[in-house]
Amino acid sequence: MQRRNVAFIAIASPVAGAEVSHTVPAGKIWRVLNLTLLFTTSAGVANREVVVNFGAAGSSGTYPAGQITAASLGRLHVFAQSGVRGVGAVNITANIPIGEVVLKGGDIISTNTSAIQVGDQYSAISLVVEELG
Repeated sequence: MQRRNVAFIAIASPVAGAEVSHTVPAGKIWRVLNLTLLFTTSAGVANREVVVNFGAAGSSGTYPAGQITAASLGRLHVFAQSGVRGVGAVNITANIPIGEVVLKGGDIISTNTSAIQVGDQYSAISLVVEELG
């Protein structure tokens, strides 16, 4: 059996009101296994929907959360190839299946959030990938 090279990548939280953006390092090829992020909305009245783009303009896949997050709420989103469930006190409130996502150096993983407000915050962002190159 061949050993898989799986890596956990912590992604820095953007400033409040900004979208997530992470570039695959040069020379790397990643198969995305899952992307987890916590999206906490401010009190600003608006319904937001999180969309994740893999690759430039979603060239390797665009995945909407399929759930609206209203004002003053936090929602843990998990975009994953396989089923994921909460462990212990962790409650996954949005479990979004993704297809086969393979990214190369220079590709970007980003969010595009409808009606994002200046006080909305992405945090606890982590990425699990299989390194292919």
